[in-house]
Amino acid sequence: MFNQPLHFTQLKHEDLTSFSDKTLPDFRTIYKASTGEKKPYLIYLEQYSDNYFFIKFFPSRHRSNPNKYKLRTGEHKRVLPIKLLSTCLRIVVEKMNSHKNASFGFYGQWDAKDVYAEDSSSQRYRIWRSIAIRKINDENFHFLSDSNFNFFLVVPKHVYNDDYMSRTQAYFENRFRSKLDELPIPSILEFETCKLQ
Repeated sequence: MFNQPLHFTQLKHEDLTSFSDKTLPDFRTIYKASTGEKKPYLIYLEQYSDNYFFIKFFPSRHRSNPNKYKLRTGEHKRVLPIKLLSTCLRIVVEKMNSHKNASFGFYGQWDAKDVYAEDSSSQRYRIWRSIAIRKINDENFHFLSDSNFNFFLVVPKHVYNDDYMSRTQAYFENRFRSKLDELPIPSILEFETCKLQ
C-alpha cells in the first residue's frame, strides 16, 4: 500500500480546545519525518471534533514561515514527494484503524504557481487526490472532493449517508466561515492586488 514511507516519530500531542480561534483544530499530533539528509519534515495530524482528521506537512526549518504550506516539496531534489505522502497516509491509516467512524481529509494549499498557471485546482490537491484514490480501498470508503475548494475527504462507508453529509457541511461552514473565501485559487488580478496590500 505504501511506497517507501520515511521513518517518522511522534513528537507530541497538543490539546488546543482552550484557544478561542475555532479554525484551529481541537487536537494536534506532531510527527517528525526523517529524510536522511538533515532536512526533516514536520507532519501535523489535526483532529476536529471526534470525527474529522486532517493531515499536513512542511519542512521543519520553516516552522515559523507563514507560507510553510505553500512550499513545493519537489523543489528539494532528494526528497521524493511520494515518500512524504506515503508517510502521511501510513499515519492516517493507523489513526483511522483506532477511530472507526472518523473521516480523513486534506486541503491542497494553492500557491503562486497555481495562480499564474490559471489552474482551477491546486497541484497539491490533484496529487493528494490521485494518491488517496489509488491507495485507499474504495470498498470501505467513500470519497468526497471539491476541486474548487481543493478539499478531499475520505469517509467510512458505514457512516456515510445524507444526514452525515448535511452535518459535515454545516460543521465546516460554521467552523471555517471566515476562511472559506481563501480556499479557492484566486485570479491573477486578485492575487496581485492582495500582494500589493
